[in-house]
Amino acid sequence: MSTDLEGARVVITGAARGIGLATARAAIARGARVALLDRDEIELGHVVPELGASASAFVADVTDPEGLTAAIAAAAAELGGVDVLVANAGVAPKMATVEGTSLAEFDRVIGVNLRGVWNTVQAGLPHLGVSRGRLVMVASVYSFVNGVLGAPYAVSKAGVEALARTLRVELSVAGIGITTAYFGFVDTDLVNNTKEADPLFEKTEELFPRMLTRRISPDRAAKEILRAVARKRTRVVAPALWRPLDWLRGMVGPLGDMILARAGKLRNVLVQVRAREISSPDEH
Repeated sequence: MSTDLEGARVVITGAARGIGLATARAAIARGARVALLDRDEIELGHVVPELGASASAFVADVTDPEGLTAAIAAAAAELGGVDVLVANAGVAPKMATVEGTSLAEFDRVIGVNLRGVWNTVQAGLPHLGVSRGRLVMVASVYSFVNGVLGAPYAVSKAGVEALARTLRVELSVAGIGITTAYFGFVDTDLVNNTKEADPLFEKTEELFPRMLTRRISPDRAAKEILRAVARKRTRVVAPALWRPLDWLRGMVGPLGDMILARAGKLRNVLVQVRAREISSPDEH
């Protein structure tokens, strides 16, 4: 597989929109053939024809191991193998405290964001090219940032990071590379729908410096992923302003937890969220 992705065979989950779709577009522009996997058959039917002959669609839900295995096998058969597998599918939880988060909501987020990645890895590894294949796992800065009011998401992304670290060692003997992507706020439906659904979302954003909450486009995220693949990088963090927090997480993490625990603005938000949970427990 050349560094410009000419002729590369790429499979992407969660590919009907957002980062997944942007990555598919960018990969095709660089000469790759791409199989887009998503549970949204209607949306796939809209976007895949626009991508041309280098794109193909496969309907699959990452929470369904058997269906996903069949879809990836079909994609691999059509492409003649897989060089790059991008485990991208993800969802966001409703904004809530741990106490106010239902088990069903926790299971939904973990099921897609963590178990879905696990399922993707297990379904895809038998088809991934030995000695040149690369597995891309989309984590988040929430792998190392406090997950207040979004614990299921933070737990799931920290789990993705732990899985990626394990695979980096286990698959080294097979020559399969691992790239973990840590993105901050990306201008996708996942982020925007969360913001629109909850008026308190912006108040939690205000707890971070504005330079960190600046959104990057899905196209920028896709560019970072493919650059990392081409250069065989093990990790990508974007925007770059998040990198020092990643490098110094052992010190910055505990300090950030302490600051958040004492932040008056956050206390006010927590009071409002908890009051909402108590008054409408079935909504969380």
